[in-house]
Amino acid sequence: MNKSLRIAKTVSILLSPVVVFVFYLIYNYYIFGSRDTLNPFLSAAFCVIAIAICVAVEKVYDKLLARYYEATENGLVCFNGSEIISYSWKTFRRVRYRPGRFDKYLPVCFEIADNEQELWLSNYTEELADLIREILRLVRPYAVIDKEVYEILGCNE
Repeated sequence: MNKSLRIAKTVSILLSPVVVFVFYLIYNYYIFGSRDTLNPFLSAAFCVIAIAICVAVEKVYDKLLARYYEATENGLVCFNGSEIISYSWKTFRRVRYRPGRFDKYLPVCFEIADNEQELWLSNYTEELADLIREILRLVRPYAVIDKEVYEILGCNE
């Protein structure tokens, strides 16, 4: 995941329970006029427990749904949570630019010959353009690469 997105996600997870408890305390104090219904120290303890639960859920979520790629000399290795998928460079048939995919930051599609599937790299991959350039370098002898792919990446054929 992109570093700035990860920071924003972590900050939002940490601040969510704090905001909820602060508004609850304000609501409780001003609407009911009572300071005795919920002890501020107890609220702080609940807030810390909620933050700990949120951080634990984030860690488990990241571990189970982590998606990253590694371009090796033998092929592309995709780490998708607990699953590891390897694609040999020889199985790549074509690399196409597909501008119709608005959900993709770089709409580059890799066609795999094994089971005629399309491989799309995750938008949340750090340095996605560099990874695609590296894949193009390694897959060049085996696949047909559209010229538009080189143009959007700003590299030479």
